Amino acid sequence: MVGKPVFVVPFLRDLNLPEEDGVGIERRLAWEGTGYHHPDADDGGREKKPVVVVVAYPHTAISDDICPLEGDPRFRVEWRRRRVPRPYPQTTAVILPGSRLTRKDLKWLHDSGWATFLRKHVSAGGSVLGLCGGYQMLGWSVDDPDAVEGSAGTKQGLGLLPIRTTIAPPEVKVVAPRFGRLFISGTTVQGFELHCGQSQIVTELGEALSSQIHPLVIFDDGKPEGIRTHRICGTYMHGILWSADARVELLVPEKSDFPSLAEIKVQDPLDRLAEHLESCGLNFETLRQMISCHKNR
Repeated sequence: MVGKPVFVVPFLRDLNLPEEDGVGIERRLAWEGTGYHHPDADDGGREKKPVVVVVAYPHTAISDDICPLEGDPRFRVEWRRRRVPRPYPQTTAVILPGSRLTRKDLKWLHDSGWATFLRKHVSAGGSVLGLCGGYQMLGWSVDDPDAVEGSAGTKQGLGLLPIRTTIAPPEVKVVAPRFGRLFISGTTVQGFELHCGQSQIVTELGEALSSQIHPLVIFDDGKPEGIRTHRICGTYMHGILWSADARVELLVPEKSDFPSLAEIKVQDPLDRLAEHLESCGLNFETLRQMISCHKNR
C-alpha cells in the first residue's frame, strides 16, 4: 500500500449492517444451546415488553425483514428454532419469515411441534404475521406442480388463513418495489415483492367467513395485497416492518395505548453509514481525486 492514497474513516459502533442471508440467524440462535430461557427474558424487575418470536426454520430467507423490529426498543424479539415458547399471553406475536424452500420448511413446522404451538397461540388470542413464504405456510395448502422446489406435490398448510398457494416457475417470478397503505388505518408502508408463489383466496368460504377477510395493504395503484383476519396477517411485501406504526398495528393490534416511536427513528444502517462517511469528508470529489491520483502513479 506504499504510495497509495488512503482515507481514514473513524470506527462506527453498533452499525448492524445487513448480513448475508442466513449468516446472522445462527448467531441469534446461539442462546438455545446455553439454557431454556432467552437471555432477554424479563426478570420481573424491568418493564415488560411485547414478546415477538421469529420462527427460524431451516431455510429462512430475507431475515433483514426483522432488522427494524430488532431496533425498536418497545419490543423484545426472540429468534427460536429448537425452543418452542409458550403461547399467548407469554408470547405476544409470532412472525413466520420468508423461506427459500417453503414446502420443506412447512413440513418442518408440522414435524417440530411449531404448527401445534401456532394454533394454540392463535386460539389464546395471540397475533401472527406471515411474510412471503411464511404467508404461504399460513394457508390451507402449498402446491408445487412443476417441482420448482425439488419435487412435485402438495403440502398441507397451517390452515390459519383461507388461501391456497401454487409455486410457479422462476420465469414468472414477481420482483417489484411496492408503496401503499395498510387497509383501513391508512398507515404508509413501502418495500418490495420477490416471490414465485401465487396465492388465491379459497372459493369455498361462506358469506360469514368472507366478511371477516380484508386485504392487508392497498398499493398506490389501487391493487389489494395480502390478507388480514383480525390477529392473523399475511403479505408478500418485504420491508413492511420498516414502518414503526405498522409494527404496532400488525403485532399488537389490541393495544391502542401502545407508546409512540415518533421521537425515535429506526434508521436504515446503510443510510447511517452513508451519513457517517459524508460527515468524515468522504464524498464523490474526494473519491475522484483518490482514483485519479492512483491512475497517475
